[in-house]
Amino acid sequence: MSLLFVRLQLQEDESVRWHCYASHMTGLRAVGGQIILTNQRLVFLPHKLDYFLHGHTWEVSLRDIQHISPAPPFSGHSSPRPCLCVTTNDNTEEYFLVNRLDNVLTALTGETDLNIDNTIIRHTKTRSALYWEIASALAASYFVVEAFVNGDWLAIILAAISTSLFLWSLWSYLHHRSTG
Repeated sequence: MSLLFVRLQLQEDESVRWHCYASHMTGLRAVGGQIILTNQRLVFLPHKLDYFLHGHTWEVSLRDIQHISPAPPFSGHSSPRPCLCVTTNDNTEEYFLVNRLDNVLTALTGETDLNIDNTIIRHTKTRSALYWEIASALAASYFVVEAFVNGDWLAIILAAISTSLFLWSLWSYLHHRSTG
């Protein structure tokens, strides 16, 4: 497909139907690459840099996929964003971080006859994500105090921007939670 990615070896009578850029969430690591859907299997190929840093390819036959669905943030993976979850017949779950998850689910629905739950996750902010942001804000508060003590105006401005973004994120979480 590209000079940036490991080359896909197509099997006999196999053709590429669809592909998109993605990160394979493996523990705390996100391996960058692309998901490729063929008429026989779903494949993840890491880009060459991650491949040389021991990022592995992953593939599953289409008949071995139990279902594909969106996964909320921090649910079995380390991403603060919703991910694409591929569940195989042996109940193994693989997570892929993609841009425009709703478009990816729609594309996969149109290209296959797999069991795909394309229900869009409305509330992308989970309690875990909120706790992570609060911990980050508390850690940053130390640097804010130090910046004031040292009179570092650039650090003060950056801290004000960071605080504003955190407060907006907190308001957004509470607003979505209250409107249900």
